[in-house]
Amino acid sequence: MRSLLHPPPGTTAAFLLFVSIAYLSLALAFNIDTSSTRTLPNTYIVEFEAPPQSFETVQEMKMNRQSFFRRLDERNIFYHVRQEYELMNAVSIQFDKPENAYEVSEMPEVLKMWPVVRSPTLCGNFVALNAVNGVV
Repeated sequence: MRSLLHPPPGTTAAFLLFVSIAYLSLALAFNIDTSSTRTLPNTYIVEFEAPPQSFETVQEMKMNRQSFFRRLDERNIFYHVRQEYELMNAVSIQFDKPENAYEVSEMPEVLKMWPVVRSPTLCGNFVALNAVNGVV
């Protein structure tokens, strides 16, 4: 029996692909204003080298992240953890200075970093959205 910590191989990539396709479909169907999409300053999703499957429990994975946070503290990197993820070993984190992102990206436990963007907003009214959902 598989758990959230031990999904079948390729599940994370397939899920991210599905979410991307769903987002693009919604953008076209509901006239999402992508011009308002902006990168949040100094905010990134940091994915760690160790995959979730390498930990016995979610708690063990979170304890492993604490050593990463201690290393940030030792380097005097000021940060705010916005979100911790469990399906992938990652956190959303905001730094106080842009140069901190480069320093963190060079740390050995960091696999990859992505900038965080604001969610786009819907344009116009919700008639089209409601019609699709059978509300109108």
